[in-house]
Amino acid sequence: MKTVTFLTCLLLFATSTNSQQAANLKDVRRLDVEVGSLSTVDHEMGLSEESLRSFVRTSIERELPEIEIEPPSNDYIRIRIMSVKTSESSVASFVSVELGRYVTILRDEDNQAVGTVLAVVWEKSAMLAGASQDMDSKIRDEVSKQLTALATDYHQQNPTVPEFR
Repeated sequence: MKTVTFLTCLLLFATSTNSQQAANLKDVRRLDVEVGSLSTVDHEMGLSEESLRSFVRTSIERELPEIEIEPPSNDYIRIRIMSVKTSESSVASFVSVELGRYVTILRDEDNQAVGTVLAVVWEKSAMLAGASQDMDSKIRDEVSKQLTALATDYHQQNPTVPEFR
């Protein structure tokens, strides 16, 4: 029952965050890559924080060569993966790619800046399920697909930035 409740919560989270339409990727020039903590299930499937970080860096260099991967940076790409076993040989995984930036908070009365906050300005997520032995490659494929979507959105918002493909 705990697994069903967990999966339901993840599915609701995934569908609600994928509906975000407002994204601000204008003038992103440098990013840091962050990978959230992985679970024991993720490690058992062969995933590691460092291998995912390297995979994301390589993907960004291919998809968005005009953006430097330079930690520490104010802007970041974060990969979050949460996996649970659904049976001895099956796994369900929530996969999310998000881009965070510092944004300015404006006062209601006069639109004067009152501060800044780090906020997620772009996010894609998916729920995957399948055999444990195949899930690591499915997760990498999903992350790659989400990074391609990020690159597409980035180039739509930054039309003067040349695409090096």
